[in-house]
Amino acid sequence: MRPFSGQHIMDAKWEGEAKLRAAGVPYAIIRPGGLTDGPAGAAALIVAQGDTSAGRVCRADVAAVAVAATRAPAAARVTLELASDAKAPAAAGPAPGAAFDGLAKDA
Repeated sequence: MRPFSGQHIMDAKWEGEAKLRAAGVPYAIIRPGGLTDGPAGAAALIVAQGDTSAGRVCRADVAAVAVAATRAPAAARVTLELASDAKAPAAAGPAPGAAFDGLAKDA
């Protein structure tokens, strides 16, 4: 294993995701944007797939989506990017429990 350094962070993330997918265990991979502080549910969540999203998201919202993933059958074998729109109310985006609805499963 190579030593930890900033230039290898993304490589390590990709490697970890690949190992998790190959492990044969149930999983959901949540790739949050830049983390901010604040209460959950203060802004609309933005959910995307395929490395098409960037932005910022509240830590509490990431935690709410992670907890929801443990209860949502649609979360199994799904990778998603999570951000939020601070200009839109939470009701304009999906609720944490619905963040996985309609998303493509990992191959």
